Amino acid sequence: MKARAHSFRNNSGSQSRPGDARKRPGPLLRILRFRPRRAALILVALALAITIAGSAGALTTPAPAQAAETTLWSATMTVGKNPNAERYGFLAGSYGLLSDNSLTIDETTYSVQRVLDNREHSQLQFRISPNLSDALKQIMVLTVGDKSVNFSSSSLEFNTLSWSTPSLGWALDAEVAVSLKATVPDAPANFSATPGPGKVDLA
Repeated sequence: MKARAHSFRNNSGSQSRPGDARKRPGPLLRILRFRPRRAALILVALALAITIAGSAGALTTPAPAQAAETTLWSATMTVGKNPNAERYGFLAGSYGLLSDNSLTIDETTYSVQRVLDNREHSQLQFRISPNLSDALKQIMVLTVGDKSVNFSSSSLEFNTLSWSTPSLGWALDAEVAVSLKATVPDAPANFSATPGPGKVDLA
């Protein structure tokens, strides 16, 4: 006996065979295909949700630490000259003048004794008394005119800090701005530097 071929009729009245049956599209695909307006609203809502989530993440990301800087001391130097050598600047009790040569850091009072352009040795020289601690030297910067140098890169000899440099070109009786600053990269949250009248406290 011959087997009968069976056919199936779909809702539209056309015939289909079992091997021709197709999977029905999923609900999201049906919405995208047959309800474009609703699909557009869904896509807009998804984009808005992603944007809000990204913004919230940005707002909660901590800001990178900023360098803290404060001026410890500043003065105007009137350039003098060693009568017997090519040394220009200020040497306490000998030549040159500073409008202010004292500063206080953490209850310790310091006196600036020397700011020199030593042309004989191609050096910028600086002396302060008493000597600074190694911790302070790591964060301090000396600026004379338009030149700035880090204490951490200086050489120390006979209580005098020095940096190798060509002549700074100071003329006799010229006025040069001089300052000391403390700079702390990646300052911790509890760091503070508070300048006062002739005094700076580092905490």
